[in-house]
Amino acid sequence: MILLLALGAIVSFPDYSKLANGQEQSVPVERVARGLQLSILTTKHRYKLNEQFKMLVMLANSGKEDVYVLGKLEWGWSASFLFHLRDASGKEIRPRAFPDDQTFVSPDDKGAFVKLPPSHFLGTDFFAPLELLNLNKPGKYSIFVEYHSPVSAADVEVRPFWGKENEPIKSNVVFIEVVR
Repeated sequence: MILLLALGAIVSFPDYSKLANGQEQSVPVERVARGLQLSILTTKHRYKLNEQFKMLVMLANSGKEDVYVLGKLEWGWSASFLFHLRDASGKEIRPRAFPDDQTFVSPDDKGAFVKLPPSHFLGTDFFAPLELLNLNKPGKYSIFVEYHSPVSAADVEVRPFWGKENEPIKSNVVFIEVVR
């Protein structure tokens, strides 16, 4: 029994040699919110070339425990959501213009974080002219979104927090068709 306890203690210590060598930026934060899911829903599946694309984005807690997330849901590499668009052959399409919001949050501002109880969600919408998304010809396209936190869990006081140490969460894929 003592041997098992000693072995457990040795295995549970973080590898500080990686931290000292600059290979790891921080001591690993506990994995939280395995139940977070990201869902997207378009308002329709067929668009004319001159229309605006509209979509709802929902980050939901489908787990059994509360989890905190950043309350400000914005778009871009420095924010929460990344937008992915592909044509029928699977080739990534780069929008002509797309927001890259900068998320600045004071870590001690507890009001910046939202507690998601089980079966609750936090959401936003997205809309843009098809022309800005570079959807300027008829065809079939697929869309998905990724959620990643721009804030580290080590920098906030609320727990458990889904921070940038956690893996990005991918949404479902939706398909749209652009017609003349």
